[in-house]
Amino acid sequence: MSRTFQVLIADDARYQREMVRHAVRMVVPDAQVTEVDNGRCALEKATARPYDLVLLDLEMPHMNGADVLYRIKMDRPDTVVGLVTGNGDEQVRQSVISLGADFFILKPFTTGDIRAAVEQGLAAAIRLGAKRDARVLVADDSRTIREVMAATLRLMGLRHTVEEVADGRAALDAFKRNRHDLLFLDVNMPGLTGLEALARIRALAPNVFAALVTSDSDRDTLVAARTLAVDGFILKPVTSERLGQVVDRFKKRWADLPG
Repeated sequence: MSRTFQVLIADDARYQREMVRHAVRMVVPDAQVTEVDNGRCALEKATARPYDLVLLDLEMPHMNGADVLYRIKMDRPDTVVGLVTGNGDEQVRQSVISLGADFFILKPFTTGDIRAAVEQGLAAAIRLGAKRDARVLVADDSRTIREVMAATLRLMGLRHTVEEVADGRAALDAFKRNRHDLLFLDVNMPGLTGLEALARIRALAPNVFAALVTSDSDRDTLVAARTLAVDGFILKPVTSERLGQVVDRFKKRWADLPG
């Protein structure tokens, strides 16, 4: 799988979180799983950054799963959300479905039940991921270069949304919020360099597609780029041809996502 799936599990029962996490790992072994034990924390996590799949217990401290579901769907409508509950009442089921729940898991559940539900949820997340625009981050301390790159990307037939930042620390913070699919990082930036920012981003998302942009092709930079498994290397001045070569490789990976 070419990108890391992000999963949020919210349940006040630790053993049930562990069961769900185990089921997720059975379906997608390299998924990045975040766990919380109450609704307020679940909402904070889900609104701070995007997740491919969110699994919510209906009854939790501080905020119930239905309220969290409603707020997530208002803020990030493409998020796939499943509700877990011991209440099998049809009225309750229809109520949470009307709020936007993508699937429903009834307690008590077996490992097979939860695995089947996770497979359903992840399949929906994959389909949505294939349809949505790619999220692109351009980080360069030159406003002119950022704007030229963003304009050029728009002419290349890539369905995308572009976020621009002016330094490495802002790039890291932006990535934490929005989990971009394609990164263009200037090597020499204030705060954190592009290499430093990418090292920290790789720790969060090892498979993200990242290209370095630089006017400096010295040996140390090239060695560091290889160490970080950089997907592309663009020498300044940035031309449409050089940018296009990286975008073409990214498009192939984007198209190859399972769906």
